[in-house]
Amino acid sequence: MRPPLLTLAVLLLVQACAGAATQTLGVPKTPRVLTPPTSAVNPTPAAIPQGPVRVGAWTQVVPTPAAPQRYTAEPFIDGNGQHSLTIRDSQTGRPLSLGDAEGNADLETISDSYVIWRYALIDHPLAPPRQSGLYAYDLRTSSEIVIRTGAGYIGDVHQDGDWITYVDNSDTYTMSLLAVRARNLATGEDILLSQTVPDQRGHVPNGLHDVHDGLAAWSVQSPDPRQGVIGVLNLATRQSRFLKVPAVNGPYRISVSANYVVWSDSGCFGYDLSSNGLFSIPCVPPGWEGGQAIDLLAENDHLEWHLASAPPGAAYFVAAVIRN
Repeated sequence: MRPPLLTLAVLLLVQACAGAATQTLGVPKTPRVLTPPTSAVNPTPAAIPQGPVRVGAWTQVVPTPAAPQRYTAEPFIDGNGQHSLTIRDSQTGRPLSLGDAEGNADLETISDSYVIWRYALIDHPLAPPRQSGLYAYDLRTSSEIVIRTGAGYIGDVHQDGDWITYVDNSDTYTMSLLAVRARNLATGEDILLSQTVPDQRGHVPNGLHDVHDGLAAWSVQSPDPRQGVIGVLNLATRQSRFLKVPAVNGPYRISVSANYVVWSDSGCFGYDLSSNGLFSIPCVPPGWEGGQAIDLLAENDHLEWHLASAPPGAAYFVAAVIRN
């Protein structure tokens, strides 16, 4: 489940905008490799009309510390530069080491159910214990899941319960176009969302996809440089839709919820999935000019974000989304 930026956001938003709306870690068992059914989602993008939606008054809030997790990650880099990863159970104190001496282990995400981590072989031995790729460890069953292996970049994981979305460039080192997949860690189903996710920034992807509230969302290459395309897939019904939106560089820092898709481009924008309404988001309120909004999240009927250039923990904001 995606952790919220602000644990008091809903309470403060209601006050400011009234009317707006375990089990013990066990000893690791033999790794379990899932062979998933695979399906693809590639319909032709279709234009969707805009509707009357707007963002209400913003409110600055102060976040409170998140509740401690049962499992914590302890990454370590030794004198030779090798990365190792240990997971510790706070209830028992028992450590779990992921990876091995033949490669680097790096954390992607951790929850009370799963640890998702990347593994990269160092010297490519003839008989490696595992291949480079993306792995999950099920903390409830003490079993390892092989998500995807390959030489290229596999990572940038977003998680919501048993579902994850991730970048899969296992067959290529190019970062101009990315493949993005969705995976159910419980059933093993793996869905190719797109092989044409653009990355105009030329570095490891930054929020070009998301999964939350049973929906997956991702950026899609558009033939028109003035237009962006965002794909949305309902993971329960397998119904998909493609949103055509104005673009300068293209949508990134995408966040999806049951009601909205929000993203950054030349500014911050949102799309109401119920009314097909496109709206702008004032991510840089008056007095905060020069700041850059990051971690823009859609949660129910409100938005959360903070500004990167502000003092740590000081410039967090919430705002309600209002349907006229």
